[in-house]
Amino acid sequence: MKKLTLLLSTLFLAACGNSAISAPAQHNEIMLGTMRDSAFGFFLGYPRQVYLLNLDGTGESHRKPLWTAMDKPIWSPNGQWATFDTRYSYTDDGSSIYIAKADGSQPQRVSYHEDSDYHPSWSPDGIHIVYDSSNTEQSEYQEEGIYTLDVSCIINEIPCNFSPTYITKGSSPAWSPDGKQVVFQMECNGKYHYCLHVISADGIGDSIQLTPSRLSCYNPQWSPTGTEIIFTCYNQSCCPDKEAGIYKVNPDGTNFEMIFNNYKVGSPQWSPDGKKIAFTASYDADLGKTIGWEAGYTSTVYVMNTDGTGLTRLSMRSGEDVLWFSWLPSGRE
Repeated sequence: MKKLTLLLSTLFLAACGNSAISAPAQHNEIMLGTMRDSAFGFFLGYPRQVYLLNLDGTGESHRKPLWTAMDKPIWSPNGQWATFDTRYSYTDDGSSIYIAKADGSQPQRVSYHEDSDYHPSWSPDGIHIVYDSSNTEQSEYQEEGIYTLDVSCIINEIPCNFSPTYITKGSSPAWSPDGKQVVFQMECNGKYHYCLHVISADGIGDSIQLTPSRLSCYNPQWSPTGTEIIFTCYNQSCCPDKEAGIYKVNPDGTNFEMIFNNYKVGSPQWSPDGKKIAFTASYDADLGKTIGWEAGYTSTVYVMNTDGTGLTRLSMRSGEDVLWFSWLPSGRE
């Protein structure tokens, strides 16, 4: 417990002005990055803030981390490292993949493609990552493609010579908990219409399509046990109110079903123990009626049971928009 308290303490710098007392560290399970004055803040470069929240929405910490120019840190299996992309860093080089210590120190760039790189995900052995890139260095891969990368040199603190391996075209990859497969989205029924697929982690063999072509599906995430995958879908041609929402499916394509019906939701993530699902949603009249709040149009975070029940709003601060969120890793001591 002392180590956990020290780790979370080093993750945050004291904020300017008044500060609030955060809840005990062991209860802060979700980290989220937000921006004030969300309608124009991104374009005007307003400072981003990071908070830790309990599952009941309490425990806000008015503190900033050692970094703010990151998007949704993805924690290594042992919780000692984080990988992230830099889509919000406002650099001329586009977005790149970085790896840093869990407290935000020692960030190191690991992707060097010609264009932008996004959506890193750790392998279960903690020494590889998978990510997508709009790389145009190789004429064979003009479209957005998925790469794996050995980052053990950073973990072992030795000089690095990164050599990414291309495995397939597509985007938004996530490594399976057993290390054998990668789930990803790929255009399947016209531009910007995506179906989800799984492929072997080495890219050998054909991929398996998991979702029906009538739906456009995004942001797949494995359950901690590897037995289910969650994601969002909607129907571009009809019935947005009926077929849009959060879905789940088995890795072999069976048991495809919707678990939460709302067309304003996105980025679902399993909790580390597999008992909850958190997601972002536009704070509109539909969800507002569910929660009992007045209508609005900024993004916030909700959490629910894995069957879609027990919906709870975690955070909504006036004039603030959620950019990303991430469950803190379990099992850290």
